[in-house]
Amino acid sequence: MLNLKLKNSLYVIAFLWMTYALLACTGEEEKSEELEKAFELHLESLEIRKNVTEKLSKLTTDADSVFMEKNKIQLDSIQAALKDWDELFIEVPGFEHDHEGHDHHHHHDHNSGPQLTPTEHLDLQQYLLTEIKRILESINKL
Repeated sequence: MLNLKLKNSLYVIAFLWMTYALLACTGEEEKSEELEKAFELHLESLEIRKNVTEKLSKLTTDADSVFMEKNKIQLDSIQAALKDWDELFIEVPGFEHDHEGHDHHHHHDHNSGPQLTPTEHLDLQQYLLTEIKRILESINKL
């Protein structure tokens, strides 16, 4: 009887160990790291977007009509690029940020967007960061 209990305990331990090993090999940790990096990029993009809004507002408020006329095409292009960027800007799953102590007049929706893999989320956030930096450079050149 004791041998049977010992044998059953060994089977349970072996099953638990194999389950643990199988779960450890699924790459969840890597995915989590990818989503964490995606969220860092998301926050960086959000800060740059805030800077873009401030600079663009100051630029258009302080500018005279000659400047506005001369740069109309560039300003329209920047506004169109921002609109496109805002439409692509989505939350990183599991990292939806709260709004306490946070300006509620920002320019993105809090939608989860399409179902993406962690790698796709990381790629999207890298792309969005590159694009918002490009938009900021365009504003700085005016």
